[in-house]
Amino acid sequence: MLCMALAARARQVQVAVNDLVPRGVAPTDVEILGDRLRAELLATGAVRVMERSQMDQILQEQAFQQSGACEGGECAVRIGKLLAVDRMVVGSVGRIGELYTVQTRILDVATGEIVFGANQDHAGRIEDLLSKVVPDLARRLAGAMTTDSSRSDGSLVPAARPYSEGSTAKPTALALPAVPDAKPRSAKPWIRWGCAIGAVGAGVVGVLSHREAADQKDRAAQAVWQYNEAKSGFEDYKNIHLRATSDANDATDRAIVSDVVAGVLLAGFAFTFAF
Repeated sequence: MLCMALAARARQVQVAVNDLVPRGVAPTDVEILGDRLRAELLATGAVRVMERSQMDQILQEQAFQQSGACEGGECAVRIGKLLAVDRMVVGSVGRIGELYTVQTRILDVATGEIVFGANQDHAGRIEDLLSKVVPDLARRLAGAMTTDSSRSDGSLVPAARPYSEGSTAKPTALALPAVPDAKPRSAKPWIRWGCAIGAVGAGVVGVLSHREAADQKDRAAQAVWQYNEAKSGFEDYKNIHLRATSDANDATDRAIVSDVVAGVLLAGFAFTFAF
């Protein structure tokens, strides 16, 4: 069961979300929206999402120098290769008048191609982007990456899901062909080999444990036999001791009687001289 779970997790697409680019929107607001997009993608359970702090740490260790916003495909692909992920999500948040627009794209790190694009407009408050637009985009992006990782027939990745009734958001999506030579992602070889080696190791430990148990049983049987032998010898010595003690007591009694008789005779002998 553990190996199956690890294999299922290994088949999931690993994705990193690049910082969204602000266009007429406060950078801090866009940063919050980007963090929410990561959280919503992770919540779908369909993909593995790299933490922002982990991304920053790896890029610092690789001495990656980034000047300005990294929205272009080439820059995002470079980052994706350094992070060793399968897909990069890039995009922007813009504003024209009272209309907000969120544009996202999925890049295949191996080929540099755009495999999916989803845009969504919203007329209203920017807070609604956080609670309505971003969660919906995250579901659509996760669905696209799940479908993209499991199809190899070149079919189009499904477009946008219908947005909830009553919303003022206007979803638009760009459905592009999946990677032509995409194949189902198989379990990582190290998981397969790890399970095999673990099974062999467990079998060896089992055989050795059975052998040790048999040896211990033999030792226990030998100890019981030695105990019985010692117990039998102890009973013999005990009987000898009892007989010797009884004989010693009898001899002591005889000695006491002899002493009394001798004393009486000596007294009688002395008495004859006195009278």
